[in-house]
Amino acid sequence: MAGFEVIVRPVVFPSIRPQPTRALPPEDDPEQGIATIGGSGGRVLDLTYSYSVSISRSYLSIEEARAQDHVRVYQEEDDGEGRKKVNKNNYIDFYAVYARRVRDQSDEVREEQYPRVKESKNVEIKETDIVTWTKDGGTTAAP
Repeated sequence: MAGFEVIVRPVVFPSIRPQPTRALPPEDDPEQGIATIGGSGGRVLDLTYSYSVSISRSYLSIEEARAQDHVRVYQEEDDGEGRKKVNKNNYIDFYAVYARRVRDQSDEVREEQYPRVKESKNVEIKETDIVTWTKDGGTTAAP
């Protein structure tokens, strides 16, 4: 008796084959503000090499004294007609330094001056010319 011989052939279904490359131009219209990105093959782009370095050094300086003003700033609110009105119920107090005496590492003393705060309709100067000295190069605290 003769036997049967089975021949198996692989079947490739069309759904697993890759899609062919698209031959049509892109659907984007550059006139509509949409960018079209395309390539022109493999080539080397030579970009210029650049870098920047910034170094700053600060030298330790010890504050010996400071002169300051006690200032109160009130909140300004819009009254709805384009004018500002001052709200005296809401304010902050701070000490505005206008001069410092500092000693640097080489034991040189220098004086630093800053612009003083000026009074205006929402700025009130409560006390002026408050001078405080530090003890042993420590920190200065407001009175």
